Amino acid sequence: MNEMELIDEINTVMINFTDKIKQEHHKGRDGWWSIEYSVWEELWYVSHKGYWLDSIQRSSSSLAFALQSFKVELINKITEEFGDYDFKNHCRKGD
Repeated sequence: MNEMELIDEINTVMINFTDKIKQEHHKGRDGWWSIEYSVWEELWYVSHKGYWLDSIQRSSSSLAFALQSFKVELINKITEEFGDYDFKNHCRKGD
């Protein structure tokens, strides 16, 4: 899979995620992710720093690998977060 396809997939995951939290407070910090390149380290950094999902960062000399790793971690964190949250009552399950 090429980098643009991975970017499109990550964007779809993020759009679906933000759609689910649009009624929640602190949502503004979770609607973005970024790609950065370090000239000094010759590494690509793909990251998200939000409220709901905390911080996710993956790095690699290969942009495709960094994107794929980030996508997997993003999906895992969203699945974990939604498994523990009661959207009807706006709180964690069991609270």
